Amino acid sequence: MRLYSHAIGAALVLGCCISLPQAVAAQAQATQLPAERNAAEALQRLEADDAVLVLVDYTSGLFPIVDTIEVDEMLNNAVALAKVAETFDIPVMVVGSEGGYYGDLHPAIAAHAGEGQPFGRETPSAWDSGPLRAAIEATGRGTVLIGGISTDNCTLHTSLGMLRDGYDVRVITDISGADSAQAELAALFRLRDAGAITTNWISMTSELLDVWDSPEGEAVTQIYGRHINGPNAGVNGASTDDAGTGRSQEEDTE
Repeated sequence: MRLYSHAIGAALVLGCCISLPQAVAAQAQATQLPAERNAAEALQRLEADDAVLVLVDYTSGLFPIVDTIEVDEMLNNAVALAKVAETFDIPVMVVGSEGGYYGDLHPAIAAHAGEGQPFGRETPSAWDSGPLRAAIEATGRGTVLIGGISTDNCTLHTSLGMLRDGYDVRVITDISGADSAQAELAALFRLRDAGAITTNWISMTSELLDVWDSPEGEAVTQIYGRHINGPNAGVNGASTDDAGTGRSQEEDTE
């Protein structure tokens, strides 16, 4: 009823330049476009040779603000996806300012950063102010896999900048974290409304894999074996060479 009354008002304001049926049709089309766009992109298979992975702000000073996922689990998943990207020759771009409030880039993430990285920036969006845009444009690739700290701030705004410039953006939710479930959910809703696809690292990996009986399949099997249960290892220090904050259980309970 509200939609119908809004359409009537719009038609009256335009002085009958547009008919009521046209107004209703235009409004309906506008409300359907995001869903149609998301459906089409969600059905499109991810192609490794068109993809770039962007890891945002995995620095020690920001770990305390993450409350929607265990930090060690988030790091484990991010490192696993970086290994997957390298298996499929997907460029890995690491974003993060170091020093002061930000602390240090996690060494397991830094190990996957290429030359000239991590990319810094002057605003929450690494796309709008910094060398990340030039690096991605230079690849000629149009699909960006992205995640990091935080889902509702730097990851959100960097993703929105890419979407505005026509990139296919896929936000990896389980390599990302925020300070509240409410804030994270609102960010994910906005990203979906803007045309982003939301998924997780295992789904992305399986989508890239054609067959298990291949060099890539063997590599993925090893990555799954090491990282699917990775969060059990991080806090207690069993796999801090790969991921995890390296904090003891006692430190976590203080």
